[in-house]
Parts: sequence; C-alpha cells; structure tokens
Amino acid sequence: MYQRTLPSRAWDPIPDQPVAESLVIGILVMGLCIVGIQTRLIFSLASIWPANAFLLGILLIRPGANRPLTWLLAAMGYVMADLLSGSSLTTSLALNVANMIGVWMGLAVFRTIGAERFTLRRPLDTINVVIVMTAAASGAAVGGSVAGHFVFNLDWLAGYGLWFSSELVNYAIFLPVALATLSPAPDKFRFVSRNPDVARVQVVALSLLVFSTYCMHWFGGPGAPAYVVPCMLWCAVCFRPFASAILAMLTCTWILIAGPLGYIRLNIDMLSTTDAASFRLGVVMVCVGAFAVSVINDVWRKTNQELRHLATHDALTELRNRRAFMDALSARIASRLRGPFSLLMLDIDHFKLINDEHGHPVGDRVLAALADVLHRTGLVSGRLGGEEFAVLVEGPLAGPGLDTAERLLAAVRGIRMQLHPGEAIGITVSIGAAEWQPGEDASGLLTASDTALYAAKRAGRDRIATAGAFARNPLPSAADCPIAPPAIRLAGG
Repeated sequence: MYQRTLPSRAWDPIPDQPVAESLVIGILVMGLCIVGIQTRLIFSLASIWPANAFLLGILLIRPGANRPLTWLLAAMGYVMADLLSGSSLTTSLALNVANMIGVWMGLAVFRTIGAERFTLRRPLDTINVVIVMTAAASGAAVGGSVAGHFVFNLDWLAGYGLWFSSELVNYAIFLPVALATLSPAPDKFRFVSRNPDVARVQVVALSLLVFSTYCMHWFGGPGAPAYVVPCMLWCAVCFRPFASAILAMLTCTWILIAGPLGYIRLNIDMLSTTDAASFRLGVVMVCVGAFAVSVINDVWRKTNQELRHLATHDALTELRNRRAFMDALSARIASRLRGPFSLLMLDIDHFKLINDEHGHPVGDRVLAALADVLHRTGLVSGRLGGEEFAVLVEGPLAGPGLDTAERLLAAVRGIRMQLHPGEAIGITVSIGAAEWQPGEDASGLLTASDTALYAAKRAGRDRIATAGAFARNPLPSAADCPIAPPAIRLAGG
C-alpha cells in the first residue's frame, strides 16, 4: 500500500557503453543514408536526407558520444551506404565529406552558443536551434558546392544555393524529430492525450491536416505547400513535441517527394537550381514555423504545470497545501461517487519541543519524513498548516479508515531521525478520524475529525480517536472530560 510509483525511465535506443554507442550510431547513419538514397530525384541529390540531422541531434543530446570512434564509424556508414547503391568511391567521398563538414559546423556553433541556451525551455531557444541548423547547412553547402562543381558540373554559386537549401530543409524536418526522440522525458512517445477532450481536438486537427494536404494536391500552384500551414500550427499547439515533429516530418517529406514527382502541380521548373532551391526553402519555413510553435507551446504547458504545482503544493513536503486539499475534499463530497469515505487528521506529537531542543532544520526533516509516509500511501493527502496533516480514505471508517490510520500510526512509530552518530529521535502522531455523513459539507467533516484529533491529544497522544455522527454537536470541554468525551472511541497505545 505504501509503494510510491517512481517515474519510468525514458526509452533510449542508443546504449551507454562507449564502443557500443559509437557502433550503433554508425549503423544508424548507414541505415538513414540508405533511406535517403532511395529519394534521389533531381540532380542525383536525395529529396530527403535524415542522416546528417540525426547524427547532429545525437551529438547535441549525448556530448559524450562525440569521440573519434563515433566519427570514424559514422564516416564508414556514409560511404558504405553510397557504395551499396552503386556510387563510385570518389563520388561517395566527395559527397560525404560535405555531410561531415556540415555536422561538424553545427557542433562548433552549438558550443559557441552554449549548451545552457539549447535546452528548449525558453521560447528564444528555438532561435538558437535555427542558428545551429543554418550553420550546419552552410558548412555542408561549402563542401557541397565543391563536390557539385566537379561531380555534377554545377555552377559554384548555384551549387551552394541548391546544397544549402537541401541541407537546411533536411535539418528543419529531421533535427526536431531527433531531439524529441532522444529527449529524457519518460512519456515523450505518447502521441494522443489521455484527456478525452484534448484527444478529440487532436483528432480534428489531424483530420484537417490530412484534408489540407489533399487540397494541396487538388488545387496545386506555387503556393500549394503553404496550404498545410494553419493545420500544422494547430497540430503544433495541441500535440506534444514528439508527435508534432513526426507530423511535420511526414507532411514536409511528402511535399519534398510529391513535388518533384509531379503529384503536386506546383508549376515550377524543378530542374532549375533556383526554382528547386526556392521550393525547398519554402518547405523550410513551414517546418521552422511548426517547430517554433511546438516548442513555445511545450514551454507554456510545462510552465503552467509548474505554477499550478507551486500554487497547490506545500514547498517543504510536496503534499497538497490547505487550499488544494480542501478543494479536493469539496470535490469528493460533490462527486457522483457518493459512497462513504473517511477523513484522517494527523498532528505530530510534541513538535514544538522538537524544534526548541533540536532546531528548526530537524523539525523540517521530521515534517518531510511524515510527508514521505503519506506519499507512499498513494492517497489524497495534504499539509493543512504547521505540523497538521490530513488524508482522505475511500470507504467507511469502520474498516478502510481505521485500518489506514493504524498503519500510519505504526509507520510513523518506525521513523528514526538520525541527528549525530549514535543519536536519533523517534516521532509519533495523534490521529483524529471521522466518516463523512450525507449532507455534510467539507467544513463540518473537518471540524469533526479535528475534534477527534484533539481528543487523541488529551488522551495521551500516539493514538487514534474517532468521531461518530453525534460528534458534529458541541463536545464537553477538557475540564469536564479530562481524558476524552464519551462519544469518541480511542485506539492505540
């Protein structure tokens, strides 16, 4: 019952052992190169080339992988993929030197910017990602213009422009996917929200994205790739970064392939280096816009969650604060689940004495230790103030309520706070328990359990006192009843 659920570790496709890590990266690069080679449509260049973006993304997220062995195996992956496709060794070396230069340039600019500005936790971090993309594309274009001149007989400037636009669009499409895939978030691969209302919005947004893609084919024209922009931005808002990156990748990859094949009537000359570069830069803008909106939305969502947590949880114990607990109690009373439930009020015995004799830091440790016990129950619990805590237990008091109270009492008795070597203190709590009565509000139930709590205190502490329905009426004073009012049952030692 007291097992706390630990967050699951995010799945990572790349091992941590150095040699295995470099080997997997090399194999991954070769596989992605083979995928890209199958899309060579114009100028013998691939319409999509994910290898560079994924290699750069891996080295950005896993800086420890940036070792000579990784670069050697990646270079072998590049060359082997080209050789398997029938390219000559000379052509393969010329093309892949440009690829490696681009990745190296992206890493160099990343180091100049600083890893702390590449966390994607602030909206402006998207600008840094775009700068790294642009630097990587520029580095590859320098090498590509040389290779293009000698291999494809392209003009130097035309070769640079075509290579730059091709590399930039590939980084814009695939680098966000690589970053999202390698992110440490444990739920990064969740595509559809668990919230039914959000999931319905996601289905509508995805359906309209598919429809806008169809319209792009139906109407055609030079501006056709822009038809998907509103729906892609909508998907970027309502989906998480990984899902948004996948949708942008699929959509823009299809545009890059369908355009040159004539499936989209763009009315532009794809054999013109200027038109081809312009087409690809247009797709870049679509990708970058969706990426920026996705990051900004994710930053907003996480910030909103953090603010909500700060507003509803106690900073020391991480339990609900008084307002949040009372909201939960009121919501339980108003819920359709009208079955019985119990409220336990806990107060640390002699807490003021602990603070006075051992200092407030020890007192804070005591509060945190009790909070840890409450966390492990998995029940709705909160710190109402000072050393006073509360727990909601589903079910009647005679049974689940008292059973939980007894286990809490025993668990707290087992706490030992180590002060110095050979010196430790134990703590106990007094518990007041009350069962909700139909028609009773949160304030009435709280008063009943609080009354029972003080009865447990008067009866000697380190025990449980329960309040029946009649305890909602005024109770005798402590002077009239020095141990406990007769309407309150005592349990414990």
